Amino acid sequence: DSLLTQCRYKPVANQVEAHPALPQDALQSFCESKGIKLMAYCPLGLGMGTNMSEGLIYEPAFVKIATDNGFKSAAALCLQWSSQKGFICLSKSVTPSRIAENAATPLGGLSEEVLKQLKAYRSEEH
Repeated sequence: DSLLTQCRYKPVANQVEAHPALPQDALQSFCESKGIKLMAYCPLGLGMGTNMSEGLIYEPAFVKIATDNGFKSAAALCLQWSSQKGFICLSKSVTPSRIAENAATPLGGLSEEVLKQLKAYRSEEH
């Protein structure tokens, strides 16, 4: 709130780390109430400076949720979750097959069962 009272122009987007393990629910509610969209930074849960072979999309329990529910990859589950949350989500890749997979990921439409599994995943220690 203090930023909004001090800025000349209201922000239209807030870029924050957001993925199924860090959903940013409270911040999203606040931003929506002010007409600000959230932009998902690090939507695959990899993080800055992280070894690219580590992160959410490589966590065995998360990969199991994706494969058990018919997703092509854990990354596809992350991107579909981000779109369902209404986040602006720009995934980066230099690999043509991953770019094609990302572009083919459906927008939203996750089942209640998948959402329940993701919530349970967040409540467990990883």
